[in-house]
Amino acid sequence: MVEFLLLSSYFYQYVFEKKYRKQILIVLSLVAVYFVVDTCVHSILQPNYIGAAIFYSLYILFAVFGLYKVLKGIEYLMIEKSPLFIFCIAFLIYASGSFIILLFEHELRETNKEFIKFMWCYVRNPMNILKNLLIGYGLILMNKNKQVAG
Repeated sequence: MVEFLLLSSYFYQYVFEKKYRKQILIVLSLVAVYFVVDTCVHSILQPNYIGAAIFYSLYILFAVFGLYKVLKGIEYLMIEKSPLFIFCIAFLIYASGSFIILLFEHELRETNKEFIKFMWCYVRNPMNILKNLLIGYGLILMNKNKQVAG
């Protein structure tokens, strides 16, 4: 939930136009409330895979909107120098892999527990590492851009 709130606030601030922010805030609030209520109704002690899958599907949408914003108003000669582009790619990679695993988590747990462990260790974890490396690179780019502009 904390990850969702932090990512939503970042993309809300840097990606979405001001005229759509009220609607975006309403949707994000409804999704957060749904996640909390659904988690409390089923069990706080068990993971909420459907809620997490919804979060990751929103991360994918955030990344797509972010990529569209970068491509629509190209401010960089080389697109890989845009911190927003790097952040969007990082979350697109991470969220797409995690989304698929979380979406089918329940079915996989019932049929093949070893396969879900394999997917979690050898698919999701490397994607998480790649995401963190890309975020680090994006933060370095942001810092360089602030130094050049400052």
